Amino acid sequence: GIVGIMQDAKENKEQERIAQERAYQQEIAKMREMDARTRASREQELAIAEGMRITSRELEEAEFRAREAEGRLKELRGEVEGAMNRTKTLTEAADRKEKADAEIRLLEEQLRHLKEQQEKYD
Repeated sequence: GIVGIMQDAKENKEQERIAQERAYQQEIAKMREMDARTRASREQELAIAEGMRITSRELEEAEFRAREAEGRLKELRGEVEGAMNRTKTLTEAADRKEKADAEIRLLEEQLRHLKEQQEKYD
């Protein structure tokens, strides 16, 4: 019976330790959540304060610069795409020429062989 009582006491202590650990982890999670909310609130306040000091002219200039950058980006993308297309076209043309040259050599060899045979019969 004493061994059983000691075992029960040991299990109870372990259960109590686990419960305390869970409570501690829950408290940490609550603190982290509160910290995140506080940070988000501060960031929002800073964004509002920043927005209050921005003038319409600054917004217009920023929009103009953004449109200019986007236009330049579009131009550069077009140049890159054009260069890639030219490279692809050149490669394809070189491949077609190589195939045609190989077929020409084959046909020329066949014709030469046929002419040689024709000359033998004549």
